[in-house]
Amino acid sequence: MIAKPTAARFESLISKHAQIYDTLLSATQGNALAFLPISLPQPDFSIPIHAFFTSVSWLYVLYNESGKITVDFLRERCEALGLDPEHLISKHLNLTNCLRTCLQHNVNTARIDGASKFHICQEYIDDCLGTKQEIFRWPDTPENWNTVLSRFLGDAESVFASFSTGVGMVLADQESRDRSLQVLIARFDKRHFPYEYDDVVESACRDLGIDYVDVTIVRNKYYSTWNTKITLMNTNQDFKYQARMLVENTLIREEQLPPPITGSDIINHLQVSPGKDVRRLLNEAYKIYNENPCDKEALLTSLREKVNVQKT
Repeated sequence: MIAKPTAARFESLISKHAQIYDTLLSATQGNALAFLPISLPQPDFSIPIHAFFTSVSWLYVLYNESGKITVDFLRERCEALGLDPEHLISKHLNLTNCLRTCLQHNVNTARIDGASKFHICQEYIDDCLGTKQEIFRWPDTPENWNTVLSRFLGDAESVFASFSTGVGMVLADQESRDRSLQVLIARFDKRHFPYEYDDVVESACRDLGIDYVDVTIVRNKYYSTWNTKITLMNTNQDFKYQARMLVENTLIREEQLPPPITGSDIINHLQVSPGKDVRRLLNEAYKIYNENPCDKEALLTSLREKVNVQKT
C-alpha cells in the first residue's frame, strides 16, 4: 500500500476541520464558531523541514488558540464515547505542544519540564525512524524529516477523524444531544479574547495606584488563568465586573514587584554595614515600595530618612 503524501494528509485534515465547523455551526444555530481563522501560512511541502516547522506551529495554534474550546470539548466527548480508549488524542495534543516548545524555544534540559519535553520528542522521532538515539538529535536529512512529518500529519488526520465521528455520535443521540450542545455553547459564551482584558487591567492598575506594570505583559501572563476561572463564576454577572475581580486579585496577590534597589545599594548609598541592618532596611524598602511605588532615588531618600532618625 502506497503511503499518502504529506500534502494529501494535510488537505484531508483541512477538509475534516471545515466539515466539523459547518456541522457545529448549523447544530448550534450559529452560536458556536468552532474554529477561528488562522493567520499563519499553511505548510509548503516542497521543503520537508520547513513544512514540519510550519505544520507544528499551525496545529499548535489550531489546538490551543483558534479551536481550543472545540478541541477540548470533542476530546472529552471522544473519551466519554469510547472512541479514544488509549487517549491517543491527548497524547497527540501534548506532543504538538512539546514539539512547538522544543522547535521554537531554547529549552533548558537541566530542568525536569524541559527534559520531559525533549524526551517526548525524542521517543516520537525514534519511533518514526526506527532508531534509538543515546543523545537526542533532530532528523538530519530531507527524507527523515518527511518521514516524521508524514507520521505527525497522519496522527492529526486520525484525531480529526475521531472528532468527526464524535460530532456525528453526539448529534445522533436524541437524549443527550441538546444537553451536549448547551455545554458547548456555554463555553463559547464564556470565551473572551486577550484584548478584552486590556482595558480592565489598565483601569485596575490606575485605580489601585499601580503604574509600574506593563498591561500587555500582565495580560499575556495571566490570560489563560483568568479565562479558566471566569467559566466558574456566576453567568449572570457582567464580564468586565468579573474580570475586574480576577485582575485585582492577581495584582494584589501575585504582582507585588520587588523594589528597584538591592542590599548593595543600601550598603553603598546609605553607608550601612553588611548584616541584619541591611536585611531590615531591605524589608522596609519592600513595604514603602508596595504602598507607594517610586524610583530608586526616591526610595533611597525615604530609607535615608529612617536611618537618620535611628541615629538621633
